[in-house]
Amino acid sequence: MNICPVEQAACFAINPLTAYGLYESARLNKSRAIIQNAAGSQVCNYIRKMAAMSDMEVIDVVRKKETLAKLKASGSKHVLLSEEEDFGGKLRDLAHLLNATTAFDAVGGEMSGSLYNAMPASSKVIVYGGLSGKAIGNIDVLHVIFKNKSLGGFNLNDWLATKTEEHFRQIAEEVQDMFIRQELKTEIQASYKFEAIKEGLKQYLGNMSGGKILLTP
Repeated sequence: MNICPVEQAACFAINPLTAYGLYESARLNKSRAIIQNAAGSQVCNYIRKMAAMSDMEVIDVVRKKETLAKLKASGSKHVLLSEEEDFGGKLRDLAHLLNATTAFDAVGGEMSGSLYNAMPASSKVIVYGGLSGKAIGNIDVLHVIFKNKSLGGFNLNDWLATKTEEHFRQIAEEVQDMFIRQELKTEIQASYKFEAIKEGLKQYLGNMSGGKILLTP
C-alpha cells in the first residue's frame, strides 16, 4: 500500500485543507477562473494544482520579481506583479477576459480593494489572511452598489464545522490520495532540531516563500 512520506504528512493538517476549502468555494461559485494573491505561498500552490485538475484558470498575483520568475518557470500561465505600473488595469483586463469571479486574498489592506475593483460583476473576494497588517480598504463603493460584488472571509475551523464526520473523512482521504500520488507536495526548505528552533524560525521568516521548516527530535 502506498503511504504519504512522513515529512509531507507533517504538513498536512492546515494548509492543504485550507486550500481545499477555498477551492471548494470557487467551485460552488461556478467560477471559470480565480485570482489568488500572495501566490508564492504553499496554499496557493495547492490551489493551482487543484484548479489544473478541473481546467480552471488561475491568475497569480505576487509582490516580488523573483517569485514571478519562479512561478513562470514552473508553468504558471497568468502571473502579475502587484508593484508593476498599471497593475490594477492589467488585472482588470485579465479578470474580465477569463471571467475570474472568485479571488483569494491572504494580504488584506488596499490589495483586497484592488482585487475587488478589478473583478467582473457578481464576483466574490474571500480573505483568509492579513499579511499586510492593515485594515481592508480601497473598495469602490459603486461596485458594491451596482455590480453585486461581495467580500467575505474564510476560517478553517468554521469551514470544518460545516462538514459532517463522514464528509470530512471523504475530504481528508481525497487530499491524502493527492499527496500519495504526488499531485500535491509541500515544499520543505530545511529541517532543524527542536533545540535549534530559533535558527529555524529565523530561516523561515527570512525566506517564507522558500518552503516550510520542519522541527525534528
